Amino acid sequence: DLASIIASGVTEGLSPAALGDAIEAWSGWDEYRSELIGRTEMGLVMNEAAVDTYRDAGLSSVEVIDGDDDEACAAANGQVWSMDEAEANPLEHPNCTRDFLQVLA
Repeated sequence: DLASIIASGVTEGLSPAALGDAIEAWSGWDEYRSELIGRTEMGLVMNEAAVDTYRDAGLSSVEVIDGDDDEACAAANGQVWSMDEAEANPLEHPNCTRDFLQVLA
């Protein structure tokens, strides 16, 4: 059922907070846990879609934007990764804010 709620939220374009509300209503989990799940799942979906879109456009690399300030995220921030690296590492951890920008050169 959780997978269905997440899929519906993505299809409907819900924000991570709104998806968290839907998860909370379904599960009874607290607001923090529900929103963490919503934000993490949305991040995974969005980053996987970005990599697929960039790859389909013929691009071969992305720039990692990751401002969580923890050690692993700070190390990745600003790096240029291949599509395979980005696909293998869409997020570093739950609640991660990682994003990918296309590299056109």
